[in-house]
Amino acid sequence: PLFTKALEVSRRSKGEEHPDTLIYINNLAILYARQGDYARAESSFERVLEVRERVLGEAHSYTLTSMNNLAALYRNIGKYGLAEPLQNRAWEIQRRVLGNEHPDTLLSMHNLSGLYRAQGKFTEAESLQKGALDIRRRVLGERHPDTLNSMHGLSLVFLGKRQYPEAESLLNQVLERRRQVLG
Repeated sequence: PLFTKALEVSRRSKGEEHPDTLIYINNLAILYARQGDYARAESSFERVLEVRERVLGEAHSYTLTSMNNLAALYRNIGKYGLAEPLQNRAWEIQRRVLGNEHPDTLLSMHNLSGLYRAQGKFTEAESLQKGALDIRRRVLGERHPDTLNSMHGLSLVFLGKRQYPEAESLLNQVLERRRQVLG
């Protein structure tokens, strides 16, 4: 109810395409997805992306966030044919605009790896996850949460490939480092 009220006020006072209004629509879409109302989440994410792309351009950080949000929803509901080109597009734009080592670029790389893993494309998933992990290790260090997320993602790829010793070894490293960092 609070998101809905905030959205109504923003629509009345700022208009349907104002950046603040779009943030409220995006927040509602996230809530819908968490509640399992995927149809409402999908239409809301699609609307926000359409407006942001038209108004802000494809390379704006808000637009790229919308691409990632919608691609993640598509992946989670099994619409891989829609998720993959969108996630690839976001990653390509981020590499061009932000560079290969930017945190947002690496997050898209990590997300694309997860999408490939969900589709059983383990070779592609492994290549991306290893690439993200290498950069994160070099830039952020071994104990950074994002590095640990990449290690975890790679362990999931190994599980999918039934490379259990590699998965176990990596998961043990992740667990130990997370205990050190997070307690």
